[in-house]
Amino acid sequence: MMRARIGYLLAAIAVAAAVPLSSGQSSYEKNLEVRTSRIPTAGNGVYTKVAIPKGAYLGAYAGEFITDEEYQRRLNANQWQYMMGLLDCAKQHTGGITTIDGIKGNAFTRMNYAPVEFQNVRFEKICEAPFVKIVALRDIAPGEELWVEYGPNYRYDFMNDPAVVKFFADLRAQRGKESHLPKKLPSVGQRPADVRPDVENTTTPSTPSARTRSSTFSSFSGG
Repeated sequence: MMRARIGYLLAAIAVAAAVPLSSGQSSYEKNLEVRTSRIPTAGNGVYTKVAIPKGAYLGAYAGEFITDEEYQRRLNANQWQYMMGLLDCAKQHTGGITTIDGIKGNAFTRMNYAPVEFQNVRFEKICEAPFVKIVALRDIAPGEELWVEYGPNYRYDFMNDPAVVKFFADLRAQRGKESHLPKKLPSVGQRPADVRPDVENTTTPSTPSARTRSSTFSSFSGG
């Protein structure tokens, strides 16, 4: 038991030295703030104070790199909520570690889940540091909360909360009304806005991890 614990500590120290907490971050992170989420019962959420364009790289999911044994120990202790599973190909750069625990991580570990039509950022897993990137799915306005997909293996029981169901139903209805509003036409002599389509993000999404556990974390517990 003691030998296994020492092995875990050595592996964690090696990865921490190779991948510092700030690795892979961008200028957008300093313009994020963590405060009460718009989603009922969700605790804290993450908001941007500046505009973020579609396709922009916001930063990386940062936290503690832990071994499979330590992951299992924390899972058994019901401490799985902020776990992020890495791709198997990341092992060659992490000494075999394939899990980040974001419980004491950066702001990106506090982003909340939302149904797909409301998501404005996504996780992109890669084989090398920083291993998990956050990318904007669309243009994001200042003041918006960042909402993301948690992955197919997450426990989504919280989505059955009546207050949460009503919140997203109301938001869906509001967006439906806004989509039927007439668009404002340019005044006489005003040049129309550039109508060129956005350049598509040509980055190929990373293959999901083959692990059967949760691929991300929970921020509805209060952050």
